Amino acid sequence: MDNAVVRGRQFKETLRDADLDPVADVRGKGLLLAVEFDTKERRDAVVENAFERGLLTLACGHKVLRILPPLDVTEREIDLGCDLLTDAIADAA
Repeated sequence: MDNAVVRGRQFKETLRDADLDPVADVRGKGLLLAVEFDTKERRDAVVENAFERGLLTLACGHKVLRILPPLDVTEREIDLGCDLLTDAIADAA
């Protein structure tokens, strides 16, 4: 449980610090994470771009991307995932 809380915080802080224009909100509890985008089309493009990079995400709601890493995810894996996601968002912008 402690790892889920710490890694979830790491993910949220990393994406918030990246200050990506199309991202309206980054939220979550533990490792149940969500990234809200400015439009549904942008979210869909990010899902596709992330998948092409090997990062599996799930569209949720109207403009939200859901991320659910395993509970034993490491700090390095969160960093890698955030890098992949940030690149996917940049390509969609």
